[in-house]
Amino acid sequence: KQNLSFLLKNEINLYAAHIPLHLHPRLGNNIQLCRALSLRKIRKFGQYEGNLLGFEGELTKLFSLAELSQKINKKIGGTSKILNFGKKRFKRIGIVSGGGAKNLIEAIEKGLDCFITGEHAHENYHLAKESKINVIYIGHYFSEKLGVMALGKDLERKFKVKTVFIDEPTLI
Repeated sequence: KQNLSFLLKNEINLYAAHIPLHLHPRLGNNIQLCRALSLRKIRKFGQYEGNLLGFEGELTKLFSLAELSQKINKKIGGTSKILNFGKKRFKRIGIVSGGGAKNLIEAIEKGLDCFITGEHAHENYHLAKESKINVIYIGHYFSEKLGVMALGKDLERKFKVKTVFIDEPTLI
């Protein structure tokens, strides 16, 4: 009640949609990350409870892991953590925002060169090393902010209302 009282008193709406915003094909976190990286040949990827949350695709040119990590950090903020175990230059990547670390196995099975997700998982270090795949952990918060921003812009356009994105990163 205390958390909502400020919103109610100031006539501010609150909308929360977590999983639907991961998988939305136009406004979702994952498709927004694909767009930020200019991916081509985009296909659904990343199983989660019977849904495909993420996408796989190809970069427009060959990238090194450091170059791709820098591009991501510049587009969304934060500082990526990388596991540099795969090809030195690559194109094929998979993206699952948020806590998608378990989808590393799927990325390996599909023969992707690099897997991008929000949070890391301890067991993925050796799995990535043994499977010779690159991994970029961009932080849970940073992997999910582009979808929220896109949704805000869409609401402004559709309903002629003002939205404000409050950038309040967490540590992970």
